[in-house]
Amino acid sequence: MNHLLRPFVRMHEGGVFGAILEDTVRSVPGCIAIAFVDQEGEAVDAVGWANDFDIKVTGAHLRIMLELARFSFGGEPSDLLICATHISYRVHVVAEGYVLVFLCARDAAFHTSPRVLAACSRALSREAGFSMPSTQAWFSAEVLTQEATLNKPVQARGKGPWLQVEVLGALVGLPDQERGYRVRLSNGHEVTLVREPLGRWWSDAPLDEAG
Repeated sequence: MNHLLRPFVRMHEGGVFGAILEDTVRSVPGCIAIAFVDQEGEAVDAVGWANDFDIKVTGAHLRIMLELARFSFGGEPSDLLICATHISYRVHVVAEGYVLVFLCARDAAFHTSPRVLAACSRALSREAGFSMPSTQAWFSAEVLTQEATLNKPVQARGKGPWLQVEVLGALVGLPDQERGYRVRLSNGHEVTLVREPLGRWWSDAPLDEAG
């Protein structure tokens, strides 16, 4: 049965963490559910197309598996990836012992965008009062393109008004099906814009505050 035919579950209706998780689960192709889990394996919040109890239990078990991996192999793993016959899982460390647990269709967890992980981790850390992750920050952006310019961006916005975009150059070395540009905005700031395969755009700085 297609998981999208199941009802969408929110562990805490109206919660701030839940809103961040919902935006994330809808941004990851093949993602079924996400849980935000504390050091003890308790789900702080969870959303997705799965039974609420199943999400919480899976989160607790995978939090334990991350600890086992740390104990067995040493170091401080930031990600744990597991592929089963019909489903895959990802445990991603956010901060201060808190983790994100992804339940995905087969192999999908292995292809989660690092920009999605970074944006979700920073948003959760900000709301929880954690120190901000040291990884590259990425921010969701809306971008308008025109076919006449080979789908290069012509306007972009974050949470504020639309800004005109002047393309300064294209990025090289990106994964297949990704496109990136260094641009100058009409407010005078320069940012990097990256388009992922499903059409979602990201900026390396908040467009309304870039500088």
